[in-house]
Amino acid sequence: MTRLDARPYTREPWEDALTTWTDWPARRQPRRAAFAAFVIAIGTGAVASVDPWLAFVGAVLLMVATAEVLLPTRFSVDDDGVQIQNLVRRARRTWDRFGSWTAVHDGFQLVGTSRRAFLRRRASVRLRCPELRAEVEALLRSHIGETRA
Repeated sequence: MTRLDARPYTREPWEDALTTWTDWPARRQPRRAAFAAFVIAIGTGAVASVDPWLAFVGAVLLMVATAEVLLPTRFSVDDDGVQIQNLVRRARRTWDRFGSWTAVHDGFQLVGTSRRAFLRRRASVRLRCPELRAEVEALLRSHIGETRA
C-alpha cells in the first residue's frame, strides 16, 4: 500500500538535499490568489452571520484545501526521495513509490506505482519548479528513469 511515511523527522528534510526550492503560485498569480482569498472571506462572512463556529471550521477547511496554492511550499529532492512541506502538509515519498513521471506546464507530475487508479493518484506528487526545470528533470531521470507519457 502506498502512503506517506509517518516516521518523525530527525533533521530538517532539506539539510542533505540535492536540490531544494520554494514555490508560491500565489506570487506568480496574485490576482487569482486575491480572488480566492476574497471568495473564502465572503463565504466565511456569510456563514458567520448564521453560526460563527461553523464559519471558523469552514474557513480552516478552505485554507487547508487551498494551502498548496495560496501558501509557499518547500520542495526537496535527495537520494532517498522527495519531500514537500508547507503550513498544513509535510510529506516524504521515497523513489520506489514512483513508477513514472511526466512534464507538466509548471513542473513535473510523479506518478505512483499502484495498479488501482485511486491509489496511484494518492501516491502521485506534483513538483512545481518553473525556475528549476532542467535541474529537477535531470534528478528525475537519474532516480526514476526516462519519462513515460
